Amino acid sequence: MNNQLGEITGAPQLDLINVDAPEETLGNFITWILDIAFGVGILIVLAMLIWGAYQFMTSGGNKQKLSDARNRMIWSVVGLIVLAASWAITSAIAGILNPGGAGILQLGN
Repeated sequence: MNNQLGEITGAPQLDLINVDAPEETLGNFITWILDIAFGVGILIVLAMLIWGAYQFMTSGGNKQKLSDARNRMIWSVVGLIVLAASWAITSAIAGILNPGGAGILQLGN
C-alpha cells in the first residue's frame, strides 16, 4: 500500500545507522583469546598425532621407534581429552557467568 507521501507502508525497514555491533568488553576479549587458544591447541594435537603416526609407519620394526611413536600418539589423544575437558569447563563457566551472552558455548537463555 502507498500512503499519501508515496512511501510503501508495511515493508521492512533497514536501519543502517543503528546496527548493533558486539560490545567490546573484557568478557568478549577473554572469549576471543580462549577461542584462539583452543584452535591452536587442536592444531598442535593434530600435528602431534600425525607426527606419531608418521613415526609409527617409518619405524621399520625398530622397537624403540615403535614405542616412541606409540607414546606420542597416546599422549596426543590424552592432550585432546584434556583440551576437550577444559573447553567444556570454560564453556560451562561462561554460561553460568553470562547466560545467553556471547561465549564459547551458550548454555541456556
